[in-house]
Amino acid sequence: GELALALAAQLAPLRPRLALLHRRTLPPTDRWDTVLAEHPRGEDARVIGELRALRAAGVEAHPFTADVTDPDAVSAALEEAHERLGPLDGVLHLAGVAGGGLLQHRTRERADAVLAPKIAGTLALAEALRRRPVPLLALFSSAVTAVGGFGETDYAAANAFLDAFALAHDGTGAIADRVVSVAWGPWRRDRWQTEALADAPELRARMLRYRARSGISDAAGLDALTRVVAAGPPHVYALGDTLDGLTAQATGTGPEVEAAAGGVPAERRRPRPPLRTPYLAPRDDTERHIAEVWQDQLGVDRVGVHDPFFELGGTSLVGLSVVAHLSSHFGIEFAPANLFERPTVARFAELVRDPDDHTPEPGTTRAARRGERRRAVAARRRR
Repeated sequence: GELALALAAQLAPLRPRLALLHRRTLPPTDRWDTVLAEHPRGEDARVIGELRALRAAGVEAHPFTADVTDPDAVSAALEEAHERLGPLDGVLHLAGVAGGGLLQHRTRERADAVLAPKIAGTLALAEALRRRPVPLLALFSSAVTAVGGFGETDYAAANAFLDAFALAHDGTGAIADRVVSVAWGPWRRDRWQTEALADAPELRARMLRYRARSGISDAAGLDALTRVVAAGPPHVYALGDTLDGLTAQATGTGPEVEAAAGGVPAERRRPRPPLRTPYLAPRDDTERHIAEVWQDQLGVDRVGVHDPFFELGGTSLVGLSVVAHLSSHFGIEFAPANLFERPTVARFAELVRDPDDHTPEPGTTRAARRGERRRAVAARRRR
């Protein structure tokens, strides 16, 4: 994958010998020029170009084919690598599939696709390494296990498994002398994750801006990995931002969210789809504003007060923008979960009128917080 090849490039000054596992078989080397000429933007062309650059920089890079979730394929690939390159000094497990989407809308098959590379892949590696233990096994986890993420339940679970696995196996020597799970914050490249936001261009742009500002560079990532391996603990977080900053980015509570979500112009909105609920127009200013925000963000020409947000085409990503707009307008710090709990205009309007259900912030009494919210709502209405 892209991140593995980037780390390989950072290792170039050491002139390493690398076995790179790829789930697809690359064309034979005598066809590489043809592939680059005929399909210059294809996945094979990208990998071939990276391999050639590595070799030109003095890296002995050998591609091997293996589906990391297949124990037999992984064992065969590691045996072949051992025969061609000699004993392995370490294994880095970077495989992953981006999650995304509300849990209640996820099928078992889609969740399995996210869980498999991390869980089945780690177990397959462990089975192979029991035959030939190595000095180091480094698992690439994610800081989503600490800060959460809107619609990333399966991805968080997969990475939590890596963290637990490292805690259970480090120091045992059964598969490696050192087993460490590194829970990374966002890297600057991570193309596979930004591709997961293709249907939400405004939020994708916000993610890219965040990565450019606070993402981990390739050089910083290798430096962090070196420090983590030397430090000793089996589970470490490696972030390019403060924990508060990363949490705001992950949960959509940062100040950038609303500015990034521009909405759909009225002329491009689609008709309201057929729903199980009859259309009922908003009945007061609160419901009208909530409906207008939904129309703007969902690209629907009209929204009834009992229309379910997710039946209108809402997604967890669009929900971030909706919550940010409503928080700004009403002066109430709504959480993304509020939209799940109250997925209609009428139900969300009840929360606006009586926000007592909000959990008080640390250090703030419930009565004081309730008073602040009511004063903010009153001020908004006067304006």
